[in-house]
Amino acid sequence: MQLRVLGGHQVESSSGRPIAFLIDGRIAIDAGGLLGALSMAEQQAIEAVLITHYHYDHVRDLPFLGLAALDAGRQIAVHCTDLVRDALQRHLLCPPLWLDLFAGPDPSAPRFLHRPVAPGVAFQVGGYAVLPIANRHHSVPVVGYQVTTPHDRRLFYTGDTGPGIRDTWALVDPDVLITEVTVPDELGEVAHLAGHLTPATLEAELIAFRDEKGRLPRVMVCHVNQVREDEVLAQLDGVARRLQAPIELAREGTLIDL
Repeated sequence: MQLRVLGGHQVESSSGRPIAFLIDGRIAIDAGGLLGALSMAEQQAIEAVLITHYHYDHVRDLPFLGLAALDAGRQIAVHCTDLVRDALQRHLLCPPLWLDLFAGPDPSAPRFLHRPVAPGVAFQVGGYAVLPIANRHHSVPVVGYQVTTPHDRRLFYTGDTGPGIRDTWALVDPDVLITEVTVPDELGEVAHLAGHLTPATLEAELIAFRDEKGRLPRVMVCHVNQVREDEVLAQLDGVARRLQAPIELAREGTLIDL
């Protein structure tokens, strides 16, 4: 498995895009900044999208992905909860803003094929086993995904989360953990209200992981807000030193091989 970071931040700038990952060029996880770094040929290779939740920075590029699929006569499987699908149909993929790509424009052959996701119910995508994990620690319901290769190598992406994600550690066993830190510790109250991590709260969750598993996986952090990125990175360096384990930023263009 090769995972490519297409968007590793919370907002858009010349140095970063909102959240999107791509596995083997075919399977997207979230679609915030999915398309800006891809050629049309690369976009046409996407067969499936796994969506964690309906916030705009995780779904923004779905309308353009669907329009390109319409023009090419292709269909794309969109794996998400009914809650996410309903929100997309009501607020993003809907007239007068756009086409409802789950229902048409030809109802007999919609561009997006909804594949309902239920936490704890595994499914197969592109030869990988995918386990959806309920994450109740953001401001809206989130589904994280553990993706397992045929050789039992595992990637777990928590999606957006605040403190408490440790309650999922017993359910997963990743070689690579991708999670978030959005703002520095000084904005801890704001992060708590919005359901996000800071470096300090991430440290507590990683200590809980180590206590649960007796080890730490490779840790990559995404969803950093670029306005305060320098502060976040400096504080993450301190966390890494205390844990005696590297913590990497999921920068755009990063490749992870499993």
